[in-house]
Parts: sequence; C-alpha cells; structure tokens
Amino acid sequence: MRLTSIRRAVMPSLAAVTAAILLAPIAVLWAPGANALRRHAYHEVVFQWIVSRLVPATATPDEIIRAAMDYNRRHLWLVDNQAPYHGKPFDYLVEGIGWCDYNAKVFCKLLAARGMHARYAFLKDRTGSSPHTIAEVYLQGKWRAMDPFFNLTYADTPGQYMTLEEVTPERIARLPELVVLRHADTEFDESILALAQQVFPIPMPPQRSDDFLRDRNFFDDLTALYVRCFGDRFVRWYQDQFLRRELATFSDPVQRLWCQARHYHVLGRLDLAEPCYDRLRQLVRAGQAAPYRERVVLFLSRLLIRERRWEEARNLLEGFVQEKPDARWAHYQLARCCEEFQDFEQTQRHLRAYQRLHGMKWAVEAARRLAWLTRRERGDRLPPWTLVGI
Repeated sequence: MRLTSIRRAVMPSLAAVTAAILLAPIAVLWAPGANALRRHAYHEVVFQWIVSRLVPATATPDEIIRAAMDYNRRHLWLVDNQAPYHGKPFDYLVEGIGWCDYNAKVFCKLLAARGMHARYAFLKDRTGSSPHTIAEVYLQGKWRAMDPFFNLTYADTPGQYMTLEEVTPERIARLPELVVLRHADTEFDESILALAQQVFPIPMPPQRSDDFLRDRNFFDDLTALYVRCFGDRFVRWYQDQFLRRELATFSDPVQRLWCQARHYHVLGRLDLAEPCYDRLRQLVRAGQAAPYRERVVLFLSRLLIRERRWEEARNLLEGFVQEKPDARWAHYQLARCCEEFQDFEQTQRHLRAYQRLHGMKWAVEAARRLAWLTRRERGDRLPPWTLVGI
C-alpha cells in the first residue's frame, strides 16, 4: 500500500521533469533571463538545418569536409574596412566577415553538427605570434590539418590528409591547388608559401581549441532531434520566434535591418531577405548605412544569382564595379553572370581582373576557367563549359 502511494506521488513528478526536458528547446524562447541559452539553442537549430542541406546523412567524411569548405567560401568574405571582432560562429555568418579564425570556427561547427571531431589551431611563428589559424579534423586515428581560409586540404593524394607535424612548405608547394596558382597568379602563390615558411614545420606548439564535437551536450542533441523530426516548417517558426525577441534588443534600426536580412538569408528565406537588402540599399544611398554598402551588394547579388536572376545580378554588379573597380568578389560574380549569357569575352575579362586583384576565395577555379577559355580560343576539343563556385 505504501509503495503504491509512493509511485502515485513520484510518477507525476517524473512526467513533469521529462516534459520539461523535452520541451526545453522551445521553452528557452520565452524564458526570462535566458538570453544566452536562447541564442545557443537558435544557433544550434540553424547549424543543424544548414548541414542537413549541405550533405546527405550517408555522406563520407571527405564529402562533408568539401561541402563545409565550399559553404565557407559562399558565406564568409573579406571586404574593405572590416576589423576583426569577437563572436560566435553563427555571428560570423550573420556579419558575413571571413578572417582565417572565423573560417576555421565555422568550419569546425559545421563538422561537429554532422558528428565529426574538429578543432581550430592558432599557428605560431618563431617569435610566438600567431599569423594564421587553421582547423584540424580527427580522421583515421589522427588529427588532420585543413585550411578553410585558403580552401586547402593538406593531402598529397585524395583522402590522405597530413597532420600538422607532417606539413612542410615543400609539401604545400606540391598541392594540386598551388600548382594551378603557380601558373596563374604567381604573387598570390608566393604569398601562401611565404606564410607557410613562417609556420611550417611547426616552430612551437599551436594554441588549440577544445574539440567542437565534445563540447556538444544533451541539450544540443535534443535541439538537433527537433530539427530532424519537424523539419523546415519548425526551423522557420523557431527563427520567427527568436527574431521577435532578438531584434527588439537593437537600438540602431540599420543594424536591426542588416541582422534581419542576414538571418533570413542564412536560413534560405530569400523572399524575406531581399526586401531587407533593398531597404538597406536605399539607406546606403541616403548616407545612413555606409558601413554596409559593400556587403549589401555582395549578398544581394549572391541572392539574385542563387535564384538565377542573372540580368538583375549583372546590372547590380556592373553598377557597383563602376563605383569600386577593385572589388574582387564583384568581378568573380560578374564572370558567373556573363558565363550564363555565353559572353565568354566578358567572362574572361572579369576573371582576369579577379586574378589581377589577387582574389583568393575562387582563385583556383578562376585559373582553371581562364585556361578553359584559352583552349577554346585555340579551337581545342573541350568538356562542357561550367563555371563552378557561386
């Protein structure tokens, strides 16, 4: 009789605790004083959604690594007058700024969301300073070196990645990507090798982060389960609930509008992001949003290209290049638009401008496309034309 009474008393309590745990990712959206936990949960939701779109659940480690590298190239950029700042990996995506440590952190976060062990390492030169940051991924029983900033996987042969201790300037010089650059952009190739001379072979132990995967906890796993079970509709609803509270914390209306545009864009809600970008462009013309001038055009043009609105994208980019002819990214994206219209002469012109300005993110692809165009002009038989990386 007494045991039955205890069960009757305990069971409702257990049910309440279980329900509270299972509903925690939802409850933090409105819990007072839970701002840090609310942002953490929201960031986890978005990263889980991103990786679910990047690669299938059956993807190999090589495919996941390449997809994460390419995602960084599409979403993290260096533009003028952008100073480094402290933040979380998701903050870097919102701002769209891609210094080497930002690239490494976002890369590690993407891999951890897919269940892979990853960490970043501040490399040190012989004076103890850190001129560069790379990532390390745990594969085949060892931590393997990757460089998301320069889009390099240190591998002599496909899938055979080096450890940091195995990397040398001589081995970097033999990487296929560097061989391509050597014939197309000697100065850029030499700058990469000069950096390699500073940090390889490792003169002193790098400063490493914790393993991003081991930093995950039950709350993160529960949040990921929500995304898997309820899909896109849940993710969009979650973003709406989060932004209602988050945007209210911004006193600067321009910063609020930028934040809104980028949150929508990162989550693929382009129909909501585009009006925000358009409004920001109006504010830029009115002199009220000058710090966002370049990034607004950058990300709006990428949105238009993603929607295959080639004419609008080309007009937007050509207008910006007239104002700022040294914008590397604009020349590469203009090449993509011109390629779509089969205007190979203009494609070639913009790819050469990208090389002349030492464009980094798509340097190898630009070199390969220019080689393709040169062979085409000679009348060589060629594989089908395609400009990758947009």
